[in-house]
This record gives sequence, structure tokens and C-alpha cells, in this order.
Amino acid sequence: MSEYNNQVEKVLENAIQAGRYKFMVHSVKGGWAHKSTTQLLEELKKEVIELEEAIVSGKGKEFIASEIGDVVNYAAMLLDKELSK
Repeated sequence: MSEYNNQVEKVLENAIQAGRYKFMVHSVKGGWAHKSTTQLLEELKKEVIELEEAIVSGKGKEFIASEIGDVVNYAAMLLDKELSK
């Protein structure tokens, strides 16, 4: 496997781990089937702003990873919504 492929695998695994953790934390909120694409996009935008604020303010790695988990999850929910059309 090339160095690039190794980097891709590592990045994706980290993103999946962060997303999986946040899905577990938020499991009480239920799923996303009832949300529209527009609602999911708005939530994704909010999460990106929260991620930016975390990075700019110098929050720790765990906090930033948690925010990335939210971004990953909303992007995944949008993908699921679009693929199920």
C-alpha cells in the first residue's frame, strides 16, 4: 500500500472513530430520517462553525475531535439521505 493510501486509511479511521463516538453520545436524540436535507445542511453548517471556534480558541485535541465527530456525522446523514432517494 502506498504512503498516500496509508494516510487516507488513517484519516478515515480517525474520522469514523470520532463520528461513532458522537453517534453513541447522541443516541437518545433518535435518528435523522425525519429531518429534511435542508435541516441537515443547516445543522452541518452550525457544527462547522463550532469546529472553527474550537480550533481558533485553542481547545484541546479531544474537544476538537468531538466537534469533528459532529461534522462527520451530519455529512454522513446527508450522504445517507441523498443515497436513499
